[in-house]
Amino acid sequence: MSSFAPTSTTSTPLPPLPTSSDACSFEDLDSLIDRAVQDWAGYNMSLLVQTCSEVCEVAFGTGNPDISGPGAMVSYVLQGLASITFGPLLGFLSVFIASEPDLDSYFALPKALWMTEYVLPTATSIHQTNLIIALSVLVSSVKRLQTTTPLAERALITGLVGYQMLAAVIGTASYAITHEQSRGRSFLVTIYMLTVGILYAFVTASKQAYFPARGYALGNITAVCTTDYGWPAVEINLAEMPLTMAQKIAKAQPKRYKYDENATAEFFGSIGLIILLIVIIICILAILQRFAEFLGRALPGPYYAFCQFVGLKPRRVAGIAAVAVWTVLSAFLASLALVALFRLRDQHRQASRDRYADDEWGFGQVMAVMAWIPVFQDILEALIGTANYRWELRVQKKQEYSKLEGGSSDDSDHDEEAASAPQSSSVNTASSQGALSRRETWPRNESGGYLPVAATPR
Repeated sequence: MSSFAPTSTTSTPLPPLPTSSDACSFEDLDSLIDRAVQDWAGYNMSLLVQTCSEVCEVAFGTGNPDISGPGAMVSYVLQGLASITFGPLLGFLSVFIASEPDLDSYFALPKALWMTEYVLPTATSIHQTNLIIALSVLVSSVKRLQTTTPLAERALITGLVGYQMLAAVIGTASYAITHEQSRGRSFLVTIYMLTVGILYAFVTASKQAYFPARGYALGNITAVCTTDYGWPAVEINLAEMPLTMAQKIAKAQPKRYKYDENATAEFFGSIGLIILLIVIIICILAILQRFAEFLGRALPGPYYAFCQFVGLKPRRVAGIAAVAVWTVLSAFLASLALVALFRLRDQHRQASRDRYADDEWGFGQVMAVMAWIPVFQDILEALIGTANYRWELRVQKKQEYSKLEGGSSDDSDHDEEAASAPQSSSVNTASSQGALSRRETWPRNESGGYLPVAATPR
């Protein structure tokens, strides 16, 4: 028996310490940490990792296809592209297209606009789909983090929930730009977003804080795997080394893990950050109006000259500028988050080698991609509707042009008739004048009257 075993008895007996025959007999991360905690004198971490090849695989895991499989990663990419394309980018295009000279508002869209009829319903459906995906990922992450999760999976979950929160914020903020005014829909989107925020706060507050002995053991194992065997560096919440090994074992027995002591503060802090973000968005929209008015007062010449040059009102120019900035910023942040997820997944795959399980296509991976088929169907219908609208508009313009050409030919015919009418009247006048002139040669009497003329025989 090890000299570090506790002398006092406890209600929960300690598991047997390892012998030379079962030095590598651990099945999961909990059993590995428990085995390392029980016999610090017999376990040199470098020797343990060198002797037991599966130590790093148990500590970091071999992947979780439910969150980092090929289908799931494709779904995340589609989610990011859809969020940007039908969010800020569509908002910029819609604001720019609907920029009528007499329209002096930030994001209003005319109801008769083709984009309002065909494209915006698709954008609304995509934003709701993104929110539902974010809710699903966050719920599963909360349940997963309540257990002793492998380190690589925990790091991937941390980055994934941040990406899902970003996609939800992008979609919700885009509602102010692209969606039709509907109180019921706006209420549902608000409820979805609040739920996403609460779940995100739960995930950030669920950082596992290991007890001193377990944290120290896992920290040493992680350091050896990262430094000597090329496993990806991850952040774990470690505690300081306890004073005595007896205290270490005693603290490790009651529970396998616990939440951080500051979990409540982190939870309410995350909720506060979400509320602050919403307030900041509202303030930005309010500041835009003041900013446009300030520019109008401070730089009346250049600003209004620019507005007149582009043919827009001052508020409309400020709205287009704000949406353009939001488009670039959201696309940049989403791309950074996606690149970080793929980099971490690639590092984990290279370290796991042949045992990496996230490259296998299963039922869940196929369903993750197939779930986007209704979205593609909506996009196809929107494209077909837009193409039909453009075709009908072109046919209508051709008909109007042909009518204009027909009207011009009729006008030319009328002009020719009007030109020929004076000529015929002049001929008739000339003939009548000739007849009168011929009548003036008739014989007259002394009083000036005409003398009777014998009828000409027919």
